[in-house]
Amino acid sequence: MRRQIRSELLKARSGWLLPALLLTAVMLDALSMLGTSSVVHDDIAAGRTTLAAGSHDVVRLGFANLLFAALFGVLMVTGEYRTGTISRSLLLTRTRRDVLAAKATVSLLGGLVFGLAGAATGLLTGWIAMGARGDDLVLDRETWLICLGLVLVSTLSAPWGTFLGWVIRQQVPAVIITLVWTLVVESALSAWVPDFARFLPGGAQASIYRDTATDVLAMPWGVALFCGWLAVAGVAAERLLHRRDVT
Repeated sequence: MRRQIRSELLKARSGWLLPALLLTAVMLDALSMLGTSSVVHDDIAAGRTTLAAGSHDVVRLGFANLLFAALFGVLMVTGEYRTGTISRSLLLTRTRRDVLAAKATVSLLGGLVFGLAGAATGLLTGWIAMGARGDDLVLDRETWLICLGLVLVSTLSAPWGTFLGWVIRQQVPAVIITLVWTLVVESALSAWVPDFARFLPGGAQASIYRDTATDVLAMPWGVALFCGWLAVAGVAAERLLHRRDVT
């Protein structure tokens, strides 16, 4: 198992996948935070929000990294199915479960990198962008809880993507399904049936990064709920991996 984890770590470090996704995530985070800081400045001046609430809104935008963390997990698996190297990976290990567990473990570490990057980008960009407009970034208890939530949600979203990759296997459909479900389906359900949507994976993720735009669960319950969804996805991935042909 340790050998398999080292092997997956080497794959993650040596390829383009992690740095490309991470760079894209940070750039998009910074752009969205710069734009939001301008809106926040106007709202503060007009008395529509407070400096603390505006600071929280800017930092919270790092939540977008959860999508990139999930895509990292998806592509870790489907990339090997696309190239055919998954057969070699499975044949050279003791059990198929070892490969699944190793990829989930390495994706978890990758998700941590996305989470730390999202929180750091939020704090740095918020400090620079808001400071340039004469607004000081507020670093109160809520700000640090949001940062913790950003790290947690991206860390957990990466193995979520890995399990989806094992279930779907085909790279293009897996990426499309992940994007459409995250950006379209769950957003629509949150608007139409919020009492139901908050128990879905996206609702659990929103509660982890302490979203205020929708009615979500308390942060600890969100973490527990999303871990439950992870367990369901992991069991499904493990069973399908044993029942289906490798290719």
